[in-house]
Formats: sequence, structure tokens, C-alpha cells
Amino acid sequence: MVDKRKAEGEAEAEHKKSKGEAAVAGEESSAGPEGSAGAGAGEAGGGAGAGMGPSAGFKVLKEGAAEILVQGNDVFYNKAQVVNRDLSISVLRAFVAVRGEEANQRAAAVARGVKGRAYLKHPNADLAAAAAAAAAGKLRGAEKGETAGKGEDAENGEAGEGKGEQTEVKEGEGRDAQETEEKSGEKGGAAAATDAAAEAQAGQQPPPPQQQANLREVKPLRILEGLAASGLRSIRYAKEIPGVGSVVALDNDPVAVQACQRNVLHNFGAAPARDAAAAEGGEGKEDGKEGGEEEGKGGKGWEGEGAREGEESARVKAEQGDARVYMILHEKEFDAVDLDPYGSPSVFLDGAVQAVADGGMLLVTATDMAVLCGNNAEVCYSKYGGYPHRAKYCHEMAIRILLASIESAANRFKRHIVPVLSVSVDFYVRVFVRVFTSAQAVKATPSKLAYVFQCSGCDSYHLQPVGRVVDGRAKKPDAPPPPPRYLPGLGPVIPPACEHCGRHLSIGGPMWSAPIHDASWVRLILGEVQAGKAKLAGFGKVHGLLTAVSEELHDIPLYIDLHEISATLKCTPPSMLLFRSALVNAGHRVSGAHSNPLGIKTDAPLGLIWDVMRCWIRDHPVKSQGEGSPADTILAKPPTIEANFAKAPKALSKAQQKGVARFVPNPEAYWGPKPRAGRKDATAMAVLAREAGAEGKDQTGQADGKGDATAE
Repeated sequence: MVDKRKAEGEAEAEHKKSKGEAAVAGEESSAGPEGSAGAGAGEAGGGAGAGMGPSAGFKVLKEGAAEILVQGNDVFYNKAQVVNRDLSISVLRAFVAVRGEEANQRAAAVARGVKGRAYLKHPNADLAAAAAAAAAGKLRGAEKGETAGKGEDAENGEAGEGKGEQTEVKEGEGRDAQETEEKSGEKGGAAAATDAAAEAQAGQQPPPPQQQANLREVKPLRILEGLAASGLRSIRYAKEIPGVGSVVALDNDPVAVQACQRNVLHNFGAAPARDAAAAEGGEGKEDGKEGGEEEGKGGKGWEGEGAREGEESARVKAEQGDARVYMILHEKEFDAVDLDPYGSPSVFLDGAVQAVADGGMLLVTATDMAVLCGNNAEVCYSKYGGYPHRAKYCHEMAIRILLASIESAANRFKRHIVPVLSVSVDFYVRVFVRVFTSAQAVKATPSKLAYVFQCSGCDSYHLQPVGRVVDGRAKKPDAPPPPPRYLPGLGPVIPPACEHCGRHLSIGGPMWSAPIHDASWVRLILGEVQAGKAKLAGFGKVHGLLTAVSEELHDIPLYIDLHEISATLKCTPPSMLLFRSALVNAGHRVSGAHSNPLGIKTDAPLGLIWDVMRCWIRDHPVKSQGEGSPADTILAKPPTIEANFAKAPKALSKAQQKGVARFVPNPEAYWGPKPRAGRKDATAMAVLAREAGAEGKDQTGQADGKGDATAE
């Protein structure tokens, strides 16, 4: 204890000394390429939360509210991942708002006398989705200067869009629900969301003041970053997310742990001994309000939230250990678990789904896109349990294979996932899912999975569900219906050969076929991004990405590529607007795809899509490709409809009409993956030298957000 206090005293003295030398040290800090919108190299003593000057030979990089000290390639850092980190912070800020909304609804249910598991009798009881919709409504109301939650969801009719499944929330969901139940002596349930909405519609009054007192704040957020490297992400979480109680920055590399500790000290200074236990358990202050009191509130800017300079650096705790073992040993201890490995996350999934608390958030990145997109399909099957197709929709299929793998890992522990946002960005995919415990919901997993039949001659594909759920039928009119039955899928859905071109079919999957986004969550996250515009270095790409996601048809798996189907027929493609208008005029829905500017999601059958192309080629003739070719086989059949290419308003993207950029170009050259930390070979050195040569140059590729980067 004496040595520990002595060390802390020396650290505090060094912290005070470094503040006096910060101005001098800042002059020696190198300028980096990320100078715009709060990203890039900053001065050592400047920036929010700078606690100490850099040591000799270190360069200070500033991103968001955090600064890190870097030296060569000893610890992995990739500035291209700023989009990943900005998006993750926005999602977790939305998660904080949803947690607060859920706690309030749960407490209100207890105050109203809802007991036990009665909420399971309500078919639409989904506390998570209802809370997300309510939080999104409050955020939009705050942005418009109106009363929070005035019912915009009912106005635009999107409140229930994109759910795709009914989530059974386990009673006493997570640590917060258990404490609510212990204090009240009653067990709350998800019917609070449904019943509260029904009461509002019926014009009933809210609970009296003594019952409203039960609406309490949830306890501070506990976050685990399983592969922390420099600790930049963990430090940003502590600084930029309200209501964070503790962040464990874990890494198995001692050099990375040392760098993380150095960066924590640089950002926060030394931690007082009295606060160490508080950061460990997230209970350092009265009423569980440590880490800011803005939990559950969004859209009011990011200034002054999270940990501040001089507050306990023990809030971010750097630890060395194997993430696989650590997560298994800390079952259900974290409200959010973040996995951003260099390569595949497959070996970490079993531990990750156990470490997340009920209703917690699991954030997973996969950068092995060559594997997930089909270049090494057999390796993908060995790692993820799914076989990919090398098709134009490969990036979305990569997302769905990853989700299926996470679901499979969760099912082994009677848990299941609910995706809230899943994206393909640059050279990786990133998914955000909530994890719940429910043996009943696990039975429905096969109905959320499907095999994919892909034609080898044309771009036709078909989905074969793995399982199905059949609702029970009551034997008597007044008798309650029996529980649903879980049965295998019906097949085959197609003949052995492609019905359009006659070629053979390849089988891929199984993959996740349920929605990969939740519309309420997407709106809420987009609102958080807009509120934090000044704080996000990658605002342009993050905002464009979420805008594209918000316009997708969430219930349509995969998509077609307009140029690819035109290449199959060897014809000049119609414009995106004309093609989409033909589908809309035929009575079908249509949207873009966030992972491909030329992707088209639609509920139109493949036969109708080929009919539209037949009508197009009738007016724009092409040469014969030879008897038996896919093009000639498809064009030999007459169209069964008369395509109407008149421009339809619903075929236009709302963002495109407003001039909002969706597919923003990279801000600089060489924006992509970087060498693994510690590599000294010629390739790694060449990449580092190339980056060093690019520093300080003006970047002309930064998007201004005034237009779309595609020709759509």
C-alpha cells in the first residue's frame, strides 16, 4: 500500500509538472493528416482532457476528445477506422438513451402493478423496440423544438418497420431490472411499453407523483474493449459517452497495454486512490450518477459529457490478458462488449456472447473480407459456419454470415441476438446487436436463417429458409391458442436448374435472413450523429452511411446489381431512375443498398426483373451471344408484362432529392487496412513510409455533403 500511494503521488506530481511544460512539448508534436473536424495530430498540451506532455520520440494524435501517443508501428493504429469509432460512439450513446427509456418503462410497469411474466401474453410485447422508438421520437421532438415524443412515429408510420421478429425479453433483464424488482418487490415486464401506449391512446392520466418517483436512472455503463491496442477507442468511450461507469481496455500484448496505460495517463492524469474502487464497480458517486447525468437524453450536443480532465483515470482500466478467457470468466458483467480484431472475430464470439449482460450491446468488426466475400469460401465455412457466394451482394452476405455465426454462438447458451445496425464500410463489416436470454426465442432461430441458391449463368438467386414457425390453432373458438410450432423449412423452392437461363445452381449459407437493421434504432443513431457533428471527424461518411441504411428495405435480404444484370445480357444499362421506376410502376417496392451504390433492393420477383430488361432491350437491341448462352436463353422468352419506364416519384431517393451525400469518397489516398502492429518487413515499412510522405499535404477528396458520389 505504501508503494502504491508513493507511485500515485509521483504520478500526480508528474501530471502537474507536465501541465506546465505542455506548451513547450506541444511545439514538438508532429502534424498529422487528420486535421479536419477534430481529427489528426494535436498539440501535446491542447485538446480536451490532455493530462501530460508526450515523451521524447512520441507523436500526439488527436481524435474526437481523446489524444494518444504513438511511436512508429509498435502499437496498431489506423486512422481509416475513425468511421468505425465515430459510429460506435453514436450507437452507444443511443444505447444509453434506450437503456434509460427501458428502465423508466419497467419501473412504470411495476408501479402500475404488472407482475410476473404476464407481458408474454401480449403478442406485440417488445420492450427493446418500443424503447428505441420512444427514444427516437423524443430526439426528433427535441430537434424540432417540440414536446418530446409527440408521436412522429405514428405520423410517418415507421415505428414498427424493420423489426422482423418478436423479441422475448427475459424478466429482470440485466442488472438494472434485477435491482428495480428488488426495490419494488414486484417483477416488471415488457408489457409496460405496450400497455403505456394503449393508455396514452385511451386518454388515461400518467401515474401519480409518488409512482413517478420510481422512474429512476439506470446504473453507469460498463464497457469491455476486448482488443484495445493503444486504448484510443476506450478513452473516447469514457470521454464522449454519458453515463459510463468503467471501461476495461484489454489486450494480450504487453507493449499495447503499456501504451494504453500511457495514453490513459496522458488524457486523464493520475487517478486518486479513493476512486479506483468506484471505477471498478461503477458506483463512485451518490445515486449511481457517476459519469454524467445526461443518460437517456440525446440531441443536445456532446459538450461536457463523459469523463472530464482531472477525473478518475481509473475509469479506463488497461489490463493484459487473453480476451477469450477473460470474457468467459466475466459472465454477463458488461453492458457493452466491443470486439475489433485484426482479422476474424470468430474465435472470440463464444466468450463475447457470455460476457454481455441481458439486453446488452455487442459490437463486432470483421476485416477478413477476402474470406467472407468468397475468395476463400472453405475458410469462411470453417470460421463462421457459412459458405459465401462470390456475387455482387457479397458484402451484405458477409454481414449476414457474421450475424448467423454470432447467433449460433449465443444459442449454445440459451441466448439470441437482435441486430440494431449492421454495415459494410470500406474494408470491413461492423455489426451492432443486442443479446437476450430466452430459451423460447432460441427455438425460432432456424426461421431467421436461410440457404442461398445462386445461378452460375445469370444473377438470379433464391432463398431457402432453414426453418419456419407455425402459429397454433385453437380447437375451440373460445379456447386460447396453443404455443407455436417450430418446423423445418419447406423445399425445394426452385427446380435443379435455373428457370431463367438453364444453368446449374450453387448453394451458399446458411446466413441471417431476418432484418439486419432496426428502423427505430437507425433514426435514433442518425439523430445522435447529427447532434455530435462538430465532434465527429468522420461525420461525412458516418452520416452518409446511416442515410443510405435508413432508406433500405430492411425486410429484403440481398440485392441485385443493375450493371451486373446488364452485363449478363450484354446491353447498355438503363439509368437507375428508369429501372427503379419500372419496378415501382409494376406495383413493387424498391430502394438502394448501403453496401453498393448500384445495388437495388426490391420485393419484385426475378422473373419480373428479367421482363423489365427484355422490354428495355426490345427498344435497345443487342447482338446475339450464341445459342445456349445465358443472354440468348433469357431474351428468347417474351416478356409477360409491358414495362412502364415513366419516372415515378417513389423511385427517387429522398436523400438524393435533398442533396444529402450517401456514398462519400474517402478523405485521402491509401485509405484502407494497415500492417499489423510490430511488423518490420519491407511491405510494412513501405506502407509506413508512404503514410509519412502523405502527412501534411492538403486533402482534396473531403466530401462537402452537397451531393451524391454516385451516378444514380
